[in-house]
This record gives sequence, C-alpha cells and structure tokens, in this order.
Amino acid sequence: MQISWLISILMPTIPNWAKWCAPSSFKWRRKHVRSISKAELNQAYISTILNESAGSLTISGIPARLSWSPSILSLLGEIYRSEEQCLAFHLTKAAMPVGSRRKSIGLQSIDTEDDTTTSSSRSSKSPISFTQALIKVPYNKTTMVTQTLVSRLEITDLRYDITCYGDFLRHIPARLGRNEALDASADALATTFSTLHRPQGYQTVDALTKYVKAISSLRLCLEDPAKARMPETMCSVYLIMICQGWLGRDDDPTTSHGQGLAYLLKAAARENWKAGFETDMLLTFCVPVIIESISNPKVRLEKWFWDMLDNFKKNNPPSTPESAKAQQQGKDAGGIPSLSIRNLGRLPDFINDPELHRMEITCAYHRLCRDLRKLSEIVKAVTWAPGFSPTPMQLRLSRSYNSAYSVLLTVLVIIGQLMQAFDPYNLALVGEAALCSSEVVSLAHRISQYRPLGASHVPLTLAIAWAATDEPGMKRQLEETLEEYQQDWTVTQWMKVGHWWTDKFAELRGRLAPRVSQEEEEMLIRRGEGVGMKGKQPADECCVM
Repeated sequence: MQISWLISILMPTIPNWAKWCAPSSFKWRRKHVRSISKAELNQAYISTILNESAGSLTISGIPARLSWSPSILSLLGEIYRSEEQCLAFHLTKAAMPVGSRRKSIGLQSIDTEDDTTTSSSRSSKSPISFTQALIKVPYNKTTMVTQTLVSRLEITDLRYDITCYGDFLRHIPARLGRNEALDASADALATTFSTLHRPQGYQTVDALTKYVKAISSLRLCLEDPAKARMPETMCSVYLIMICQGWLGRDDDPTTSHGQGLAYLLKAAARENWKAGFETDMLLTFCVPVIIESISNPKVRLEKWFWDMLDNFKKNNPPSTPESAKAQQQGKDAGGIPSLSIRNLGRLPDFINDPELHRMEITCAYHRLCRDLRKLSEIVKAVTWAPGFSPTPMQLRLSRSYNSAYSVLLTVLVIIGQLMQAFDPYNLALVGEAALCSSEVVSLAHRISQYRPLGASHVPLTLAIAWAATDEPGMKRQLEETLEEYQQDWTVTQWMKVGHWWTDKFAELRGRLAPRVSQEEEEMLIRRGEGVGMKGKQPADECCVM
C-alpha cells in the first residue's frame, strides 16, 4: 500500500505545517519510504490512541503548533523515515491527576526498504518523542441514558419529535440521576423510540426489558412517601404511558395509568411549585386526566383541581413588564379561551351531568364556534401551497396550530351532540355537525404528513366524529381515514373508542330528549324544517367554519 493512501485520507485535515516538516523531494520519499499498512496502523497504533481522549501533544524538535491526531502522527512517521534511519515512536502520557495511571507506549517503526543500515547509525539518531495528555471522560449508566435521551430530543423531524407530548420533556436530561423511577422510564423511552420506524407493535427484548424495569422502579418509588410526591415520579408515570402506546402493550386492562396520574396530580395540587419544569408538567398532565375523567367514574375533577389552577395563576405572575404586556394583549385580542385548561376541565361535568349545566353547555357551544372561526383563519395562513419549502420553525408552527384545531373540533363535536340531545328538532345543529365532520376529514388528510407522532392526536378526533355522524357517506370516509391512522397505534383500538362514544351519544339523546306526544313531535319537526330553511347560512359563513 502506497503513501498516497495516507495522504488521501488525511488531506482534509492536514494544514500547511507539512511544508516545513517534509523533505523537499516527494520523489525521494516515494523511493525510500515504505508505507505503513492499514492493518499495522489499526493494530499497533490507532487501537491504542483512539481509546483515549485526544489532548495536546508536544513533539521533540518540532514546534507544537496544534493538537496532533493519531493520523497525523502516522504521516509524520512516513515522512521522517529514510533508508539510513529507523524511528522509534515513544508515546508517553504527561502528568496526570493524583490516582491516575501513567502509561508509556513504544511503537517500533517499520524497517526501510534498504537493509544495509547499521546499528551505529540507528543509535546515533535521536528518536522523536511524543507526550500527550489523555483525559478520560466520566462515564456511567446515568450519562449513557442522558446522552441517548438528548439525541432523541434533538430530532427535528416532526414525524418523530417527542416534544409533541410536552415541551417540558426537554428538561428531563438535567434531572436524571436523582430519582430511579425517572431514570428507568427515561431509559425505556429512549430505547423504545428506536422501534417507531418499525411496524406498530414491534417489540425488542431490550425495549420490553427496560419497560418492565421502569414499572418496577415506579412501584418502589410509589411505596416511599417522600419519593411518591416528587415531580420526577409523576414524570415517570407519563413516560411509561408513552412507552405503553409505542410498544402496543395493554398489560392490565383493570389498571389505568390515567387514574394513577390523576392521583399524583391531586397530591401535587398541594404543592406551591413555581413556573418551570414542574408547572409545565402539571398543565400537560391535566389533559390526559380530563380525558380519563370522562370515561372513568373513579376520576373526578373536584375542588382540588380548580384550586390547583388558581394557585398556578397566583404563584406565576408575569416576570417582566414585557411579558405582562404580551399577556394583556392576548386577553384583549380574545385569544382562544375554549382551549384553556379551565374550560376544557368543564367537559366531564357537561357529559356526565348535562341536566345541571344546560345553560353553560349552550354558552360553551357558541364560544367554541367563535374560537373555531378564528383558529380556522390561522390554520389557513400556516397551510403551505404545493412547491413551497417551509422552514423547520414554520413547520413546527403549522403543526401546533393544527393540533389546537383538532382539539377544538373534538370538543365541538361533543358539545354539538349535547346540544342536539337537548333540541333534537333543530336542523341547523344537524347541518353544523355535518360540516364539522367534513372538516375533521380534511384536517386528518392535511396533517397526515406528520404521522406518527406529530399527528398522534388525530385518531381520537376521527373516532368521535365517526360516532357523531349518521350520514353513510361521511361515516365511510371517517372510518377509512381512521383505519389508516390505526396502523400507527395498536395499543388503542380506535374503532372500539368510536363505538363507546356512539353508545354514549345514544344514551344522552335518550336521557335528554324532551317528552312530547306524537302530534307535538310532528309539529316540532315541521317547525324545525321551517327554521332550518329560513335561517340556513351559506357553508362558508357557518359557525363551524
């Protein structure tokens, strides 16, 4: 193997220093220098050097102009070898901290092509000596998990951006090492993430092992009263919920992580946590707890929930005049009040006790219609035309607004069904519900490019819209779209969710329908048809759009 092999590899990293350290004649070097083979470099040299951290290097007789890599050292050996000289490379570690090892490595040079060199001529030449400070980087289980998790968080592809589960996840690496449940669940999350590109339900032994270890560590922490109230323990429950969805596991149908999260959230409501990781985490946890309270009678949003929201507002005032001004401007502009945790938290009461909240349900419906019109214009502004190449920030902004739009559509479908249950003869409500279902299909197709993680909120919207519509053509479109999204997630059978909501809506209609005679019903139908024809609005002016 010729020296050109070395030069071709090292050329991108070799500066002009080679001019003053190389003989003037390249032909001379080519004639008298035998190249070091790749195997010799790997075995005798690189394997020793690359296992240590690179440090500053001093070469006797040569100015130390830069830090010398192992590849450069090999090239120097080639340049300085001649038919009368055989070099011995002596690599000695510089002074290390107390307790560290000092190591001297001698690398014998390869003989030249001319074997007539005498031993006296060799001994008369002083070998080039190298002194390098090699520093070991601290390494343990925590640093390994941290490194892996950080690499996952740095992914900018919105299809695999795990911060869609909450921006507070970015703060988890800084909190590793203080709670074994968080360490184990973060390790499981980072490992399970590598299975997302495979068909849903694919499970590796490593991912399952770490998932089980995370659950075991969580149980141990929950048995400790001090650790059970730590924010890291709460976060580990949330991470395990995410892993469960990725792995397609449904280990115990009688055990609900949402119920456990609600219990921990109730315990955390007594803590006066300030703005930051803890409060961002709590606000994120409110959403799955609200969803859990709709179908699980064991989870109720009682006084503790509203007190927690009040304490958050009181303990986290605007930190600067600028932020206070921005907050006030948002209020003046109207914002999207339907998306506030306080308003979303009213949904379980509306569904479970609608008779007690009829007026509030009506107000919530009109507020949702107004907010949806406003958000629809924003979504149109961040929907890019074909051929346009948006920046990563623009894509992230588009995904965020489409996610909010999906939540609004979901809530509007549910509240719309309650309104129809109270007033089944109002054909305007029926028309608005149909337009809303059509918009759900358009949304699902529009953000399908962000699947699986960036569009993970869409299946629930599709399932509820499917349950709310009776029109065969629209129902078929919703079902086909839901089947496409079902391929991303196997732990939740979304058609079963749709059937649950179908039964729930039927129960509400039977429970809230006005008690009238057949004659009165026919009269109300005729009156409703007249109101529907007289007060019908164009599609582009409907409150849904």
